Amino acid sequence: MTVRNNIPLYELYGEQRDLQEGLPFNIQSIETFLEKTGTYHHAHRHPGLFQWVWVRKGKGKHRIDLQEFEMKPGLLFALHPGIVHDCISEADMEGFILHFSPDFLGLGGNQMGFGHQLETPLYAVFEIPEEAKEQLDVLFQQILDESKAKRSGYELVIKSLIQIILVYAKRWAAVAKATSAAANSLQTDFNQLLERLFRKERSVQAYAEALQVSVPVLNQTIKAFTGLTAREHIQRRILLEAKRQLAYTRQSISELAYELGFEDPNYFWKYFKRHTELTPGLFRQQVQNDRK
Repeated sequence: MTVRNNIPLYELYGEQRDLQEGLPFNIQSIETFLEKTGTYHHAHRHPGLFQWVWVRKGKGKHRIDLQEFEMKPGLLFALHPGIVHDCISEADMEGFILHFSPDFLGLGGNQMGFGHQLETPLYAVFEIPEEAKEQLDVLFQQILDESKAKRSGYELVIKSLIQIILVYAKRWAAVAKATSAAANSLQTDFNQLLERLFRKERSVQAYAEALQVSVPVLNQTIKAFTGLTAREHIQRRILLEAKRQLAYTRQSISELAYELGFEDPNYFWKYFKRHTELTPGLFRQQVQNDRK
């Protein structure tokens, strides 16, 4: 496993944070991508971009937020913005990699990512029915052809084709799916606020005040839709980011503690151990040993 000082942030695939020309959208065949980059793709994330990976040939392993999945024909991987992932694949893998921003389709969070909330870092892995595989191939190929040819109206055609895949995906079974909350305006607002503030704010009171509700109302609403209190969601989000950094970077535990809003690294150490039953150091060692 490649360990870096920070988890790289990529915009359109393989390009680091630079100003992009053209549409907030990119598609390429997996074959073309492997020719340029090789078969191992280190841990990274795409801020502001959805990523879909459609595998039609070959095998590999795809690790999404520390959960490892087999890559094999017939699987569609759908990742929300901000998900940390890495993968290793066979040299003969075939399929497509698609990236697009929510703004590209002009849709809100409730309509994107197969019913998940936009600001919540989630993913889903779909097993495509046999009768739909050829159709999905055709849709991705049409998107690729339109993006290359850039004929009159191609942007509208691409948007329509992505919308079609979104509709079809809601019919397909997910073999793996990150837990998401039912649609609710307060739940959506809380998710978005949590994604912005979790590094510096752990108080439920602060979230309640920002959302202009009482702490009991916030907790009762969030728990009714998710089974977890607001505090538990805050804890989970902090721990997820901590695990990402410990697994994929060389960042010191003290640096990580300060980045996550802990004034005392020792308190972060105790906080992490209390919720995971492992010290940060042991977690890092365990994860990195698993990847050797």
